[in-house]
Amino acid sequence: MELQSLIIGVIGIISLLTYLNQRDKLKHYRKRGIKVEGIVTDLVASDRNRMYHPIVRFTLADGYHVEHKSSSGSNPPLFKIGDSVELLYLPEEPSEFIVISKHSEKFYVLFLIIGLLAFGYFIFSLVKDSYVISI
Repeated sequence: MELQSLIIGVIGIISLLTYLNQRDKLKHYRKRGIKVEGIVTDLVASDRNRMYHPIVRFTLADGYHVEHKSSSGSNPPLFKIGDSVELLYLPEEPSEFIVISKHSEKFYVLFLIIGLLAFGYFIFSLVKDSYVISI
């Protein structure tokens, strides 16, 4: 087996695991979270990987206004300052929230597609190599 096929297989597995993790996280937040509207007040770029994280201001169920940075980021940014967004936050930890948008859902489906293609290529390479060896 070539090193290239192995690397692509690892990328596929990482992409699939990222997708599955985000899917499970979204299920958890939809089950336990509180849905509110928020406003993107700023975008912060992380130093390490240049991912842009939105800072969102929203009102808790008790009427208290908070502003927190999203743990999820992207490059390029999925949101602009001033965008109105829907989000789900956990009542016991309002700083832990996820923004619900078609952009972010498409972003994670991209991980699924990349993962399936890369892992499929890896499996195809394995089968092709085993077929060549058996002849």
